[in-house]
Amino acid sequence: MVGRGHPKRHLNNQNLDISRRIDENPNAFNSSIHSRNLGSQNNSNSSSRNILSQLSHDQNIQQNARNSSTASQCTIFPRLPPAKIQQKVIVKTNVYALEITDRTVYRYDVHIEACSGKPHTANATKVDLCRGKQDPYRAKKCMLLIDMALRRYRQLNEFAYAYDFSSTLFTNQPLDLKEVSEITISSSNVQELQQMFGSNVRISIHISECREYARSFQTTDFNSSITPNLLAQDHSLRQFYEILTNQHGLRSGLYFSFGYGRLYQEKNNIKLKSGVKILAGADKSVRFVEGNQTTGLVPALVLDEKKTPFFNEESLMDFAAELYTPGIPNPSIPNLDRRKFQDFIHRTEPIIKGLRLLRSNNTKTFTANGLSKQPVMYLRNGRMPPLTEAYKRLGINIRPDLPAVVIKSRSGIGFFPFEILYVTPNQKVPDSKLRSDQRLTVMKSSVVAPHIRHEEIERHMAALNLSESTFNPILASFGIRISKSPMVVEANRRIPPQISYSPKCFMNVAPDKASWNAGNSQFTIPAKIDNFYLFYDRDCNENVIMNFFHSVCSTAEKRGITFNKKLKKKVCPDELEANIKKVVMESSGETNFFMYVDNQEYTHDQLKLYEALYQVVTQHVKYSTVRNVSHSLENIVSKMNVKNFGHNYHTVPENYAIKRWLSSGNTLVIGYDVCHPEPQSAVERRLNLISTQPSVIGFSFNAAKEPETFIGDYAFHEPRQEQVTSSILESRMFHILKLFHEMRSKLPTLIVVTRDGVSEGQHKMVMMDELEALRAGIQNYADFYKKPTYKPKIVLLIAVKRHNKRFFIETKKGEIQNCLPGTVIDHTITRVDATEIFMQSHKVIKGTGKIPAYTILVNEANMEMDELQAFINALCYSHQIITSAVSLPEPIYQADEWAKRGRNNFRTMYKQKLDKLPRKPNGKVDWDEVTNKLCYMDRKLELTRSNA
Repeated sequence: MVGRGHPKRHLNNQNLDISRRIDENPNAFNSSIHSRNLGSQNNSNSSSRNILSQLSHDQNIQQNARNSSTASQCTIFPRLPPAKIQQKVIVKTNVYALEITDRTVYRYDVHIEACSGKPHTANATKVDLCRGKQDPYRAKKCMLLIDMALRRYRQLNEFAYAYDFSSTLFTNQPLDLKEVSEITISSSNVQELQQMFGSNVRISIHISECREYARSFQTTDFNSSITPNLLAQDHSLRQFYEILTNQHGLRSGLYFSFGYGRLYQEKNNIKLKSGVKILAGADKSVRFVEGNQTTGLVPALVLDEKKTPFFNEESLMDFAAELYTPGIPNPSIPNLDRRKFQDFIHRTEPIIKGLRLLRSNNTKTFTANGLSKQPVMYLRNGRMPPLTEAYKRLGINIRPDLPAVVIKSRSGIGFFPFEILYVTPNQKVPDSKLRSDQRLTVMKSSVVAPHIRHEEIERHMAALNLSESTFNPILASFGIRISKSPMVVEANRRIPPQISYSPKCFMNVAPDKASWNAGNSQFTIPAKIDNFYLFYDRDCNENVIMNFFHSVCSTAEKRGITFNKKLKKKVCPDELEANIKKVVMESSGETNFFMYVDNQEYTHDQLKLYEALYQVVTQHVKYSTVRNVSHSLENIVSKMNVKNFGHNYHTVPENYAIKRWLSSGNTLVIGYDVCHPEPQSAVERRLNLISTQPSVIGFSFNAAKEPETFIGDYAFHEPRQEQVTSSILESRMFHILKLFHEMRSKLPTLIVVTRDGVSEGQHKMVMMDELEALRAGIQNYADFYKKPTYKPKIVLLIAVKRHNKRFFIETKKGEIQNCLPGTVIDHTITRVDATEIFMQSHKVIKGTGKIPAYTILVNEANMEMDELQAFINALCYSHQIITSAVSLPEPIYQADEWAKRGRNNFRTMYKQKLDKLPRKPNGKVDWDEVTNKLCYMDRKLELTRSNA
């Protein structure tokens, strides 16, 4: 049971009933089998065995499916035709069509192992270079080794290859494995290898026929890549194209990679303070798109410009000096007394912990686990002499006042002095390790005007040798060319919704600004507040606070908000909780609203924790905002109203969506998203340490009394799982329906589920697991309230803003600009297997706009394209805080904010108190108990938007 008790019917194990689909389309699986085994002419007997084995395997799946008691479809709803054109607009993209001549591609497994020490002895160590998380440092080694292994063979046999720098090799001709199946190289015989691995390291390279996938395939066999059946979809052809288009950039040394599609250049980097630099790169992928009348269905390359922070490659001494004394030219670490030693640890350890380091005169890297609690002068490794003495014997003088870097392993703890360590190259900086000023600089560097981004995209296309202007021998060997120009689309512009503050007053939205002027309108539902308490820090000027208090109250009352009592009081942050508790105890049954003004960074999270614990509405305003309040007064009052059970305005969608809009009272819209903590280090995982930082699921839904009001909550679950735990979704779905029923005296006939933050590869998980859990919650409610015939229609919508598609318009003068609000692309560059929409509802203020992508996976309500687009567009105008559209539909926007709120409340609650976390008998954290302590479900504030 999750959260507070509700009756719950457990989900059965999710076996898939695909037998009905196979009966309806018997060729679906056969075509998939055929596509995976095409082109294996080089070994017909083996190919036959593969087909028979695959058929037997698929028959077993069918048999298991027939025996399953739970039916769950995993087929995407068929693509909808484009919407009716309201205003045609020509849009340029960063999508380049691939022109493909059919070729056979051969796939091989690669295994590379480095062995040092005498074989078959205790000192022998083996490292599998193809196993585990790939990093650019290891990828460079693999790239060199495969090139060396194939170099001699290529002198006798003309062929081309593409390598993923790990365990997969593609060739355009079959390899003679007798010649290349096993190659052994000694690092001592090759200077470049000696620099990488050190001396006397034996490196074994094994190349063998692919075991997991088909050994060969055709470059034009798209069938299995575009089937709407997610169980049968095969992404291997797309991955081949992605790997192939990486080859020139990586093998030339101009770029290094993070995964298949993130490529970065070392040159032209931007230096930041504290050992960090910003590198420019390309975010690249391949997708199958609808195409136009000329191309038809076609694979296409998508490339965007990207900037990312990396650590400097330098000595650890220089790196630590920059951390300890940021902003000082040629920094150095001063002598550390006891106080300075602790200060040094405090400033540097959070950054150095988890950093990959390299010892001088040694090619092996390791990950730092932290810094020693004592200076080097007091440390020794095991029974060895003290560190200072041990290194002095080696001719290395080390500072006795510095800490050492700690490395932990199953064999114990080791200490290494700063003087012999270096920061390895190409290490991405986690967001948690960026200072606020660095994070701001990274954000500013990424905000570039559309014409500059367009130029950068073309520059990367040329540097990666992917533009048609120059010959790419690797692409040509596999029969592939890339169109010189990106695809151009005839897009559509939708008219915006209207805004209403009263039943008789409708306001038009300025189409090019996606905004409106509220004038002197009162809020649709003004809040009624018994007691308004303005608390402020002692550093605030009394006159400034008095003027602000008067302005806020006056503006709120003009908008219709009423107050019974208005009080202000000077309260320092340390006394904030006690003052809130005192008011709550003395005013039972009254509504209390607390606004706090100060300039501290940490008080916001504290205030929001008190709100969750004591269930009182709070609002935090920075003193810097108060001093210039004229620009933000309306936003402050708008927040105040929705926090206190009010509603600011209604959104009136286009006629296409009016019938099933929220105001009908029959439609429930649910948004949910997951916020993850930083991943555990490799050492923490090896040591099986239990994580004490959860993933947080944020929910938002319109189950309040006012049908257009979105409220929400959060729940905690096991860390780093993108899939939301089924029991949480099931329980929350039950509770949301319960609230909806209580507020409206009826149940929704349509449920629109909006999911954020999942990639295309995770759609199967959403449909098979998460959607089935939501269905189970619906059925639980129907069973409990004896409504067995209740079966609402479900629409499942995936919204993604973190993608690499970019769209531009070109003026008559040839200027590249952002698209205007209301721009919609629903064909040509969209997915072949699903209804995909790119729609920009908001006006882009800075930089190049990123238009959200919407994918409709389930459409039981048979909503047509115009209705879907009008519905989504109207949700982007339902934010309530500002008089303009936001970039994402409100339930998704809020779900993300609720997830962040849950994360911050948890961190504030258990900061330096992790030993007080509730535990299960097996020692794991009881996240359900943490949820019950901090969530809003079944509590006083559950029906208001307290996170505004």
